[in-house]
Amino acid sequence: MSLLDKPKDNLNENQKQVIEAYIWIQKHNTDIPDHILNTMKNAALTAYITCPAERPVPNTERLHDSTLSDIRESFGLDPTDTSKDSQINGMSNDQLLDRWCSFQGFINWGERIRATIREIYCIEFSEQK
Repeated sequence: MSLLDKPKDNLNENQKQVIEAYIWIQKHNTDIPDHILNTMKNAALTAYITCPAERPVPNTERLHDSTLSDIRESFGLDPTDTSKDSQINGMSNDQLLDRWCSFQGFINWGERIRATIREIYCIEFSEQK
């Protein structure tokens, strides 16, 4: 199911605006640089992932490959080693961000990053596993 087909009933106004902007850009083939378009697509997809009406997607399916590799490496695994994926899938969004930040050397920065994103984007995070 594409973003065009997904129901928007359970989304907040910010989520709807992000998705509608992305859909408009997709329909009109604008000359927006790929990195900006990819950021918007990720934001639109995140709006659906955090939507309570949607079935949660396992972390190992929704995380970008480089993020998932970092999380695996933070457990001392090879980036492609799937032996801890059930544990990774059981982690909350906050635990994933905190672990990723620590792996990057940003010890105890997860909450500060979440607070900054809340302030800048007016987005409330849902806590999913």
